[in-house]
Amino acid sequence: ILDTDQYQAMLASSYKETSTEEVKKEMVGVLSIMSGGGGGEYRLTKKMTNIGKAPFNDIVVGGLFVGKISASISQRPSGYHLSYISGWSKPKVNGKTVTQSSVLDDFDIIQIGSTKMRFVLKPVYRK
Repeated sequence: ILDTDQYQAMLASSYKETSTEEVKKEMVGVLSIMSGGGGGEYRLTKKMTNIGKAPFNDIVVGGLFVGKISASISQRPSGYHLSYISGWSKPKVNGKTVTQSSVLDDFDIIQIGSTKMRFVLKPVYRK
C-alpha cells in the first residue's frame, strides 16, 4: 500500500517522462452519416476519398441519379475540398450545388443523392 506522498511522487515522475516527449496534434476530416446511408463515421485519411453508388468507392451512397463516382474529397495543404465528378445529381454543401470544387469547413452538411453527411475536423495526437 502506497501512502499519499509516494503516490504523488510517482505521478509527478510519470508526468515528467511523458511531458518530455513531443506530441503532435493533427486535424483529420471525418464524415458522419446523418441520414440516408445507414449511419457511421468515415475518417478521411487518404489523399482522395471517392463517394458514389459503385461498390469500389470509399463511401457508397444510393440514389437513382447518383453517379458511379459522384464526388471526391481531396486532402490538400489548404484543407479538404469536395469536387463534383459525375451523375445527374450534383452534390450539395449546405444546400448549395457544387459544380466544380468547394472548400469544406467544420460542420458543413454534404448531401449526395438522399444521403446527408456532416463534415467535422477532429484532433488526432501522434508522437
